Amino acid sequence: MVRKRAPKVPAIQEPKAQMAVRLGLPIEDYRRLEHQARKLGLTKASYARMAVMKTITADEEEGGK
Repeated sequence: MVRKRAPKVPAIQEPKAQMAVRLGLPIEDYRRLEHQARKLGLTKASYARMAVMKTITADEEEGGK
């Protein structure tokens, strides 16, 4: 019987194209986020990402603080 070998993994991995961010929201705000995301047919993560990017873009356009 031949033993299965693990697939080869490169020793040096490519840098990540994305970084994770964690949000700590009060329950009420979490439910609001959930409701709005569901209304648009998005996941909570994609809705939060969209909202953050809109805010960052608006801040950059007004010159930031």
